Amino acid sequence: GERHLAARVLNEMWPTYIETGRVATLTMLMQSLPADQTYGDALLLVTSAWVGGFTHDLAERDRLLDTAELIDWTSPLPDGTESVAHAAALNRCLIPSDYPSLMANAALARALTPVDSPWMSFVLMGTGTALLADGDYEACARAYLDAAARVSPLFQVACIGGAALASAMAGDLRTAADLADRAARQRVNADLGHVSWVVFHEVAKGYVKLRAGSAGEAAQHFSAAESGLAELIEPYPALTAFLGAAECHAQLGDREAAADAVARAEKRVEAAGDIGDHFEGLLAEARLAFAAERPVAHAVSIEPLTDRELAVLRLLATTQLSQAEVADTLFVSHNTVKSHTKAIYRKLRVSSRGRAAERAGQLGLLSRGLTLSG
Repeated sequence: GERHLAARVLNEMWPTYIETGRVATLTMLMQSLPADQTYGDALLLVTSAWVGGFTHDLAERDRLLDTAELIDWTSPLPDGTESVAHAAALNRCLIPSDYPSLMANAALARALTPVDSPWMSFVLMGTGTALLADGDYEACARAYLDAAARVSPLFQVACIGGAALASAMAGDLRTAADLADRAARQRVNADLGHVSWVVFHEVAKGYVKLRAGSAGEAAQHFSAAESGLAELIEPYPALTAFLGAAECHAQLGDREAAADAVARAEKRVEAAGDIGDHFEGLLAEARLAFAAERPVAHAVSIEPLTDRELAVLRLLATTQLSQAEVADTLFVSHNTVKSHTKAIYRKLRVSSRGRAAERAGQLGLLSRGLTLSG
């Protein structure tokens, strides 16, 4: 009958259950308390919100956090978070609902977390995911490795595997292979085989094998990771696996299997919503390269470019001029050209100058008369 004490104990102890992969046990304990007590207690609301996040019920997670923030609770929580707002930001950056939420809450969590807080590890993990989403792979690897030095074995395996994946995407294959092997060993040593989602190292191994010319072996690693990655809310590790698998199958001459992999990536994006410009660009490139034989559900019409954006695009695509030289040619500032270039990449769903040129050619944007108005 000591329900308030139970609320404090559960709030203090939930990280231990999560860090040892016992989400089901924590869920059972939370369900043993009356619902009306949960909705009147800030501690239980926050703890229930973590359960909601880790069981992928994000709508309920957000309802619980919104309710908790209406309760007058101004002191630190037993789990060590500084406030309900701090707990909410950590939850939403570690388990983001979409790209805008990830970015906003990663920044808020950094602002609210003291440098010496044990929760800085969660901030670093959320930051790593945000950097991965933006394609800043080297910084992503650094953030994950910094987090790995501060966390429990479960999250340590995940963080080292995430750093391996980011290193592979950055083209640092030797580091990626070393980190992937390290993550795999630590997963075995920590007896974490029952936690199926800690398979980022498999994706990293896939890319190492793919870049070494062993597409068949690479495809096996991507396949081994796929079911575990399906359990994650954030889509980015799964998307890297799908896109890697598409490239593998294309190299092996199986265009149908490559198109299937792109279609699975499209389906994952539909479930995730806004994934940010970088991964939209990667997906668009894969769609053009590997999925030409079949329509895909996520394919959308291109947002029209302004006349100024078209002028910048044509110079970027048909000349070797630098952005600064393009600015001089068009009598605008360098920052204006940088802004136009970013808009061009977003609208064309690409992530590089070369891909923008290729996409513009396919759409017939390079053959029209050059106009500079607008």
